[in-house]
This record gives sequence, structure tokens and C-alpha cells, in this order.
Amino acid sequence: MKKKIFILIISLGVCMLFSNFPTVAINEFLYPTTLLRKVDKGIEKATCLEVIDTNSIRVYLNSIEEEATITFIGLEEINTMPMSNVVINLHKKHLENEEIYLSYDWKSRNEKGEILAYVWVYLLTGVEKYNVLWNEILLLNGYGKLDRMAFNLVKSILFFESYEFAQKKKLGILKNIETEKPVTFSDLPEDAQLFLLDLYKNEITGQDNSGSNETTPSFEKKDNALLNTLKFGIDWEMTPGEIEGKINASESLDRYSGDYAVNLFDQYWTMYLGFQNIEGKGEEEGILKKKLSKIGYKLSGNYTNNQMYEIFLKIKKRFEESFGEPDEIDKVNNNYVWKLHEDFTVIQLNSANTIKIPIASGYVGSFWRNCFILMEYTGDIKF
Repeated sequence: MKKKIFILIISLGVCMLFSNFPTVAINEFLYPTTLLRKVDKGIEKATCLEVIDTNSIRVYLNSIEEEATITFIGLEEINTMPMSNVVINLHKKHLENEEIYLSYDWKSRNEKGEILAYVWVYLLTGVEKYNVLWNEILLLNGYGKLDRMAFNLVKSILFFESYEFAQKKKLGILKNIETEKPVTFSDLPEDAQLFLLDLYKNEITGQDNSGSNETTPSFEKKDNALLNTLKFGIDWEMTPGEIEGKINASESLDRYSGDYAVNLFDQYWTMYLGFQNIEGKGEEEGILKKKLSKIGYKLSGNYTNNQMYEIFLKIKKRFEESFGEPDEIDKVNNNYVWKLHEDFTVIQLNSANTIKIPIASGYVGSFWRNCFILMEYTGDIKF
């Protein structure tokens, strides 16, 4: 009983906390003042080619010069006529054939393979130009239906608040239909609930325990334990003969080409070794040595795309805990790069076996393999 009373008090507190929702009018739309003149970091330029439905568009991505389907983060598709036509026409008016910008979240694609994105678009008022978050415009003005999927915590709370505001005010397409029951506190993801509980506690106590305004976690650089695990007892610049005596593999697949079966992150992998040919100088001129410069891991077995993505997320979390935040991120292709300068090592992680690694070079050319994880040595390789 006490727990129910506590939850009720917290729920009322959250409602009171969000009862004051300041907005500003930009042309025919309301927009939260907290987002005014703010844009995500790392936005990508694109051109909207076609409106597909109420929550997806076809775009041309300038950076990779390819077309792609974009689904709006935080929005469900609306299939009810004629409301869906109203939203589609709104997209066509403000997005189609226009230059837009995209930003991304932790999950880059949905089960259909469509890119999940926040869409930013310019709105001109006659005296000023605003770059606004279109996902938020739709929810706050009653032209979108909230998707409960997990995404960026701060935006999750903002979208929840905006959707509830539009429902209560019966804005947009909601004015002519019977709206659904407003989203409750318990409908939010667990991490959002915890965030709100802390926020409410800070409001009533006047304390701020957040320590930072960052919306994403920061990580400290840690030791080399994981890097050593990934190398399975071998070191950069080793020759195939030196490696043969030190490799710690569960079962050799093909020792001649340097392929091994290993157990890593509770999964079975094929480990590929890539070598660089180093020519001797002086008295050793004409002698060629093969030195280890790359290690790649290909996920073994049959996995669905969703299963591979779950494995990718688990490994990404481990890498962030050990190596810190990625130095390079390509969310369109789910490719993350860590540069370990002190260890002269670069590590790539992908959500599929798509990274190419040259494993050997000889008289007939190079041989390539695809892998999930690739480590490369960036130091000077000596004879």
C-alpha cells in the first residue's frame, strides 16, 4: 500500500513538473523553447526525394551519394484515413525536394533495414530562419503518434511530454478524433522513469546530483586487459612461426593461412591474421619477412540480423567500458572505430561480417576475408 501511495505521489509530482511546457510559435507550428536554435551534433546533410508514408521518407545521402529510406525516431505510422493524408501532405509541403539534415541515435536501423533518424528542417518566418526538429514538430502539434521504442533519454521525455500536450489540447489531427488514453508514467521506459524520479527529487530538494548536462555517458580510458584478450597471447610484428607457438586457440582451422577458431564474448569466431611483407636492408637485402599487422574476427554460425545486432550491442558496450567513446562513428553503416594511440592499434567494430581484411599477399595477388571486428597495427613495422 505504501508503495502505491509513493508511486501516486511521484506520478503527481511528475505531472506538476511538466505542467509548465513553454512553447513558441514558428509560423503555424508550436515549438518547445528548450529546443529553439539547438541542433544535434554530427548532423548529416540529405535531400528528401519522396514522402513514403506518415513516418518515413526517401532521401539522398550526400555523404555516401546513395539513396536510403528514413524512418522518424519516436513516431509510429498512422494508417487511419483521412488523418494519414493530412500528415503526408504536411511532409510534402515542408520536406519533399528540400535540403534536410539527419541525426541518429544508438540504434541505427529498424527490423526492415530502414535508417532511424531525427529529421531537421528549415522553417522561414520572413525575418528569421529556424532549423527545427521535424519529429518534435509532428508530436507537439498533433500530427504524430508516439512510438514507445527506447531512444535517447532526453528526447524520449521531451517526445512523451509533447505528445501528451497535443492530446490534451486536441491539436492537429487530434481535434476531430477521439484521442487515446494519455500516456502514463508507467508507460515510459524504465530508464526514463528513473531519470524522472531523480529529476523530481532534485526539484523538491533543490539538489542536483546529475553532475553534468551531457545527455550521453562518458567513459574513462581503462587498462589493456580487453586488448590483450583480443590478441590471444600474440603480439604485433610477430612472424607466422613465432605465432604458431603462442597462439591460444580452441581449434585450428587452417594453420597455413593463419585461420583459427576462438571463443570470444561467449560466441565462436574465426580469427584471421593479416601480415605485412617487410624487406631486409644492407646485409639482409633480398630477404622477406611476414610480420603480423592485422587481426580480424568473423562471427561463426547462422544468425538472424537481429541476433547479430544484439551481439554487436554487447561488444560495443564492452569496448566503450574499456576503450572509451569511439573516435569515429558511421551510424548509417553501424561502423565504430577506436584509436588506441598508446598501443598503436585501431579497432573497428561492425554489426555484421562486412569489414574487409587482407589476410595474405603472394605471387598471385591478395586474399580477402570479411570480419565483424578488425584490429590494425599503426606503428612502424621493423624487419
